Amino acid sequence: MTFFGVSLKEGKGFKETIGEESILHLTSACLADGKETDEAILYFVNEGKEFPVCCLNTKHRNYPLNFTFGDGAEIELKVKGTGSISISGYREEMIDDMDDEMDSDLEGDMDEEEED
Repeated sequence: MTFFGVSLKEGKGFKETIGEESILHLTSACLADGKETDEAILYFVNEGKEFPVCCLNTKHRNYPLNFTFGDGAEIELKVKGTGSISISGYREEMIDDMDDEMDSDLEGDMDEEEED
C-alpha cells in the first residue's frame, strides 16, 4: 500500500486510468490553506458530465471520501471555486486470493496422491 495525494484547483484537475492490477482508494478531501473567503467544489467527471462530491469552505474544511477505483477505470476530478482541494488516499496492488487458494489446494491434492 502506498500513499496517494494530489492538490487540485480551478483549471488544474486530475485525470488517470487505473492499472489493471491496482486499486486507487480516495479517503479524504481537504480545503488547502487560503483566504477566509475561499471555497471550492470537488467534482467527479464521468462521460463529460460533472457530478459534485463536496463543497468545502473555511467552516467545513474536510470531507471524508470512500471511493475505490480499479480494473482500468478512468477517473477525472475537477475543482471549481477560489480555493484549492487536497485529495488523499492510497494505492494498493490487487492480490488474487482465489488463485493462491487454488494453488494451495492443488499442492495439497498432489501431496496426498504421492502418499497413496
